[in-house]
Amino acid sequence: MTVFLDRVRSKLNCKCLVKSGLNKNGCKISMANAPSLRLVVDFDKPGSPLPSNSTRCDYLVIAEDARGSGLIMPLELKRGSLDAGQVIKQLQAGAQAAEGLVPKGGSVSFLPVVASGSIKKHERIRLRKRGTIRFREHYKPVRRISCGARLVDAVDAIKEK
Repeated sequence: MTVFLDRVRSKLNCKCLVKSGLNKNGCKISMANAPSLRLVVDFDKPGSPLPSNSTRCDYLVIAEDARGSGLIMPLELKRGSLDAGQVIKQLQAGAQAAEGLVPKGGSVSFLPVVASGSIKKHERIRLRKRGTIRFREHYKPVRRISCGARLVDAVDAIKEK
């Protein structure tokens, strides 16, 4: 672990951390080629920083790349129908949890991600037009990847633009 990740881990209950297996609601995401220096918070596990009766996304991935830059990714997995408004609320809750966990300062990138199966056209348009998530006074668009994809595909899509 690094100083950045150690600080985050010190604010978490270890019971809510997972090593692998990003799989919810019949949608699975691969962690292949993801940074090995990472913490993955499962908001459905005991000890989660968000209450079980609140709106929340499925996971929060906090990673550090080889250059020492932090990467914060709230992640929602949906195999079936996707409601863009609900996904935005869930990812925003994950972003707010991250604000309380991640130390300020340093180089930190933020990327909200939804993984889904097929998505209806009107929901895809809603997600594209209204799908921005606030993290530390900056707004980032939601990135969509398909169930079964690698999480780094969302990061790679940003680099290509």
